[in-house]
Amino acid sequence: MGLIIFRNRPGSIDVFRQTVCALARTIVVIACSIMIPVIGLAEASPSERPSGGRPLTIDDVLSFQRLDQAAISPDGQWAAFVVQRPALPGEVFGRNAYEIDPSRSDVVLISTVTGERREVTNGASRAAGFWCATWSPDGRRLAMLSTQPEGSEPRGGDNVRLYVWERDTGRLSRQSNDGLPTQMRYGGPFERLDLRGGADHGTTAHGCSEDYEKAPYLWLDAHRLLAATLPRGQTSALLDRYTRPFRSVAADAAALRAGTEPTGRAVGSGAARLPHDQTADQAILKTFDVLDGSVASIGAVPTYPFRGALTVSVSPDGRRLALLVSMGAIQPMDGRTLPNSFDDMWTVERRLGFVEIVPGAHVRWASLPPAAARPLSLHEWSTDSRWVAVRGRADDFVEQTSLFAVPVDGGRPTQVTQPMIEKHTWGADNLLSRPVFWVGSKRLIARLPDTKAGGRSDWWLLGLDGKRTNLTLKMDEPGTFYRTARGGLVAISGRTLYRFDDRRHVMTLVARWDADTDLITPSDRGRPVERFLLSRIDGASARLRYLSVDGVSGPETDSAGGTPIDSNLPRGVVLLSRSDSKGTKVFAIRLDREGQQPLMELNAVMAQIDWGEKRLVDYVGADGKQLKAAVILPPGYQPGRRYPTLLWVYQGYQSRSLETDYFLDPMMPGIYNMYAYAAKGYVVMIPSIPLPQGEKRYSAFLQVAANVIPAADKLVALGIADPDRLAVFGQSRGGYTVLTLLGQTDRFKAGVAMAGISDFSSWAGEFDPMARGYPGIEHEKSSNWSQIDQFGISKLPGQDLDTYAKISPLYYAEHVRTPLLMIHGDLDMRDSVTQSEQFFYALYNRGRTAELVRYGGESHSLAQSPANVRDIFSRTIRWFERNMPPDK
Repeated sequence: MGLIIFRNRPGSIDVFRQTVCALARTIVVIACSIMIPVIGLAEASPSERPSGGRPLTIDDVLSFQRLDQAAISPDGQWAAFVVQRPALPGEVFGRNAYEIDPSRSDVVLISTVTGERREVTNGASRAAGFWCATWSPDGRRLAMLSTQPEGSEPRGGDNVRLYVWERDTGRLSRQSNDGLPTQMRYGGPFERLDLRGGADHGTTAHGCSEDYEKAPYLWLDAHRLLAATLPRGQTSALLDRYTRPFRSVAADAAALRAGTEPTGRAVGSGAARLPHDQTADQAILKTFDVLDGSVASIGAVPTYPFRGALTVSVSPDGRRLALLVSMGAIQPMDGRTLPNSFDDMWTVERRLGFVEIVPGAHVRWASLPPAAARPLSLHEWSTDSRWVAVRGRADDFVEQTSLFAVPVDGGRPTQVTQPMIEKHTWGADNLLSRPVFWVGSKRLIARLPDTKAGGRSDWWLLGLDGKRTNLTLKMDEPGTFYRTARGGLVAISGRTLYRFDDRRHVMTLVARWDADTDLITPSDRGRPVERFLLSRIDGASARLRYLSVDGVSGPETDSAGGTPIDSNLPRGVVLLSRSDSKGTKVFAIRLDREGQQPLMELNAVMAQIDWGEKRLVDYVGADGKQLKAAVILPPGYQPGRRYPTLLWVYQGYQSRSLETDYFLDPMMPGIYNMYAYAAKGYVVMIPSIPLPQGEKRYSAFLQVAANVIPAADKLVALGIADPDRLAVFGQSRGGYTVLTLLGQTDRFKAGVAMAGISDFSSWAGEFDPMARGYPGIEHEKSSNWSQIDQFGISKLPGQDLDTYAKISPLYYAEHVRTPLLMIHGDLDMRDSVTQSEQFFYALYNRGRTAELVRYGGESHSLAQSPANVRDIFSRTIRWFERNMPPDK
């Protein structure tokens, strides 16, 4: 289960790190995925010195193992871990960025009491992956996803299927030959696959890997599974997404050779708009009984393959499902703007339905009132399984939403709130993702925005009869509600635990804790909870204890400086991970006694590496702002000697501290591991490039050099950087930042821009090349048009071409005299390779020094193949050596 930590000390959480985990480069490492800073460690010193050893190599980076998931059994006696194998020869690649590809993972079971190890799977011999391990409620079985080939199926497998492992016998069995839909970890089909409820009564999606992939199945009880499967012959997105374009091109080539079939593919708009293939785009809901091997098909529901969502919620009585399905993209209209268009939840049409959990059932689609004609989010079932809470809006182009109670029997929905609007935010505090709690069958508790300007959002008790009570008005903070195992509700507000008094409709104080204590809670706020986890800082470590919903506190246990990654608090077991430059150690503690049980150690080779010295440098950026830059000094650094320096840039990123800096993580994958560049004798600097807020976002383009050059000057003033040997590089928005810088200054001797944007007017309307093979809707996969708002543009190119030109590096290419290497994947889903091609031609036609390398089959992350990772790294180093030698 996921955990969220509430910090009471100012500055102890770097919120921006969480943003960058989403916007920059996502890594499948438990410590990042649950967004918890390591507890028990003091703030990093101004510099950290290496322990000695050999320099890091790119092969070392590719050899790292990654802990993808940890799950404690219901009895607390065992922990299931999903561990990704290194990117070594013999594996199958090209299915996803190598460091997040679950099809190279295995499941291992380790006793939390003795440390005994049981290998549940061993997929290396057949290049198979096993992941998304989920315990049955009685702890006797593990369900999981796998690409395991059987019979004549090819090495590495040809689909993702459902498997179940029996703990008593060790038997691993495939449940069905049909594939299961998979949520792509860098976005893609079924981005918000969301099956919830069932045996654990959860109210959020069951996760395969926290924040990155949601499970297409759940346990209904100790021996039955509910799963979404694909139509017969369809292939999971994990295997299909990156191969579909190649199959489409191959089919075109065959048709051209035969000369008998046309190869035209149409897309349409307005009256000429074409429907997508709903016979192919379906999810078939099935139940699997692992005792007798029976499989029952409940029915099929439509899906939408781009930016879509499928929500399936099991009723508390286990008899039926509430469904919120995605039907298709909303067609933009002239003169009307889609609100929050950068969030997929607002750009896709959805439909609400109900279906019984019986074979051959028919979906009954709900009839919603005009004010809820466009449902946005499905919330909790009522405790009597008669209602569901739904948030909806009246029209595709309005931002006001209302909360409705929709009866399952086809009766008339009740509008619980009037239309309201709140500033859209990402993450758990988003209005649409906030939990809604039922109190019986006639009342709900929901957090609502204040209608007054500047007012805060409070939790209200809302009756279906129209009565309303503000429950948190008198609290210092609105806090967060949680459902208890006994059916009640409690709230955490600041450092205080409250209980909802249903009789008096008030909140009563249960317990308080001091400012040195952090509260760690389950990420699923609706799943019944008995205890919370408290962490009290004690010197260089932390003391953990539980706090029951009744306010009873248990004894303290030393966390040994680890970060909680899973817990079974009713059994008093907590899994912790401790990661540093020497590797990752995972261990278990029990809250009723001192001591720890070692469970697993990963990447011990890291202890052999000389990571160089890290420093945090203060400097003054644009408009006199005080900023920080993270710096890595090369192994064997000699004070007084000036070094060639590489600046890794990413517009919008800010360095805060050595502990929380995203790009200082030694586990960064592939070409994104900054220590690999430092190991070549370079000083590496990551400057802060803050983004202006609100309507001034477009001015960020003009402030890039003003934030980066002072950072380089400061490093020169400190006697570290050689002013004549400065280079700049970056990827994605960082690639755009490189192009921007080189059009504004000649200060750098070399530049490397990877997967960057050069011209926003063309970028906004580019097709995603990964959409080939989706008849009629290929144009709808691209979301560039909706993400242009991030750069401060609110109109289409033809309506505001001047602003597009002002922030597009292409229009400043004549000023670029720095030797530039551009690297791009020809199947880049975000920034088409034409972005680099255009910029290259702008330099080519002026006779400037430039090189463009296009990688066949590579996507935006430039990490599909280990061979490509090695080649990109080598080319980058050679480019720096050619234009900025390490030694004078």
